[in-house]
Formats: sequence, structure tokens, C-alpha cells
Amino acid sequence: MRWANFVHYTHHSPPRRLSTEEIPQIVNDFRLAAKNAMEAGFDGVEIHGAHGYLIDQFLKDQVNDRKDEYGGSLENRCRFALGVVEAVSEEIGADRVGIRLSPFADYMESGDSNPEALGLYMAESLNKFGILYLHVVEPRMKTLGEKFKCSESLVPMRKAFNGTFIVAGGVIRSETTLIFQTMIFDYRGEPYHYAIMRPPYLATYTIFRESCAYEKSGYEREAGNKAIAENRADLVAYGHVFLANPDLPRRFELDSPLKNMKETHFIRFLIKHVVPKHENRGCCSHSHS
Repeated sequence: MRWANFVHYTHHSPPRRLSTEEIPQIVNDFRLAAKNAMEAGFDGVEIHGAHGYLIDQFLKDQVNDRKDEYGGSLENRCRFALGVVEAVSEEIGADRVGIRLSPFADYMESGDSNPEALGLYMAESLNKFGILYLHVVEPRMKTLGEKFKCSESLVPMRKAFNGTFIVAGGVIRSETTLIFQTMIFDYRGEPYHYAIMRPPYLATYTIFRESCAYEKSGYEREAGNKAIAENRADLVAYGHVFLANPDLPRRFELDSPLKNMKETHFIRFLIKHVVPKHENRGCCSHSHS
């Protein structure tokens, strides 16, 4: 059993290392995804290079143990990420591309022994592509849902990058326990037991249960204003707090109280309508590790 982004995962195929020959195709997949996004009407794309996902796994020396040109040295470990940025920029234009990084984070055991050097190398290397922005998670957010005191700073990356620099505080959990239930439905709409899950399945639903907690951004109003005033960033990103408060800029302007996620219509709708409907279908609970 593993936990990632508060979602309970219990059944996966065993991971394997991509062969060197496969990597160009994966880079091309990112390019095609960006092309499809533009055709669907998006203004641009943000490449997800953070939080232990594929690009971050290449970047971090605590998980990347490759022996080819994509592993070992800092330059080699960044090769895949920069290749993706180059391919996407060439496809849709660098002025429509951003990337999110979390060099200091250790999400899903993807940490690095020298995150300062990693972040600085990426910031400097990204300049040659002229992308629109670099979006970086603060060093204090090293793991999911926890906030650490630290002496590290994003200022060197901010100074090194020529484009717009965006900071994010990460996510802090409230004290309430957060419970999810993930159900897999086959093409007939019937739930699979997680232990015997097999294709073909149609969709995965991750459901908030009634005791769900809210999450709040690591940046509050005052901290965000301070980051801008001290020239530590051009912009501050707000996520969950924005979902709970669509009028967030106005609330910040008036210094008004903020709603938490549990108070939103979205969560109340799930609790009232979606959870009971699917729980009554007899989906087995997750009890094994």
C-alpha cells in the first residue's frame, strides 16, 4: 500500500526503468500532449516536473540510479527535463510554456543530496529556451502535508531565471483526518475488488468521505504579500484556497475571512450525492497493505 497526494493506491504494475531507446518517445508524448492542449483551446501548458513524478524522478539523485546519459551527473539527470521543455517549446511556442519544480522536496522518496545546486542548474538551463515562467515549491515543503523550518531559499533560483518566477507554499493538512475511497469500475459499471482488479476497467473515482478535511495553501495573504514586497518572486501561486474561494483576490483585497475546502459546494455535493451512491454499490474497503 502507498499514499500519494492523499490518494490510497493499492494495486500497480511493478515499476521498471525506461530503456534509453524509449526516452525519446516519452519526450514526444509530452510534445503531443501540449499540442492537444492548444488544439483544445488552452492558453498554454505547465510541465509538471515536481513532487516525485516522472520528470522529478530523473532530476533527483536519490531515485535516479541510471548509468546512461540520463543518470549520474547533474547535467545528465536534467537532460530528460530539459528535453521535454525543448520539445514542448518548439511545438507550441516558449511564450506559452511554464514548468513546476520542487528541488527541495522529498515527495514519494524523490529527494536530492544537493537541491540548491539542482535548482540553480535548472533555473540557469531553462533560460536558453525562453519559457514564460518557472514555478517552484518553497523549500519548507519537503514532504506532503508538512511544513519545515529551513534555512534554504529560492532567491538564488529567482535571480538566475530570466523569466517570470512563481513561488508556491505547498499544501498543509488541517488537523482533521482525511479519508479517501478509490473505486475502480469496469466497462459494465460494476466495481472491482482492488485485490483482483484487472482490465478492462472504465474509470477510477476518488471519493471524499464525510470526515474529509480541507487543505490550505502554505502561503497566506500576508506571507504572499511579503514575498512580493521583498522581491523573492514575481507571483505567488494559490491552489486549494483558491478552489474554496473563487473570489480570492477580492477577499485578499478586503482582508476578508476565507472559506475552507469542507465548506465549499463541491465538497458538500460529493458528501451528499456521490459518496452514498457509490458506497451502496458494495465496493470493498481497503484493509490490506
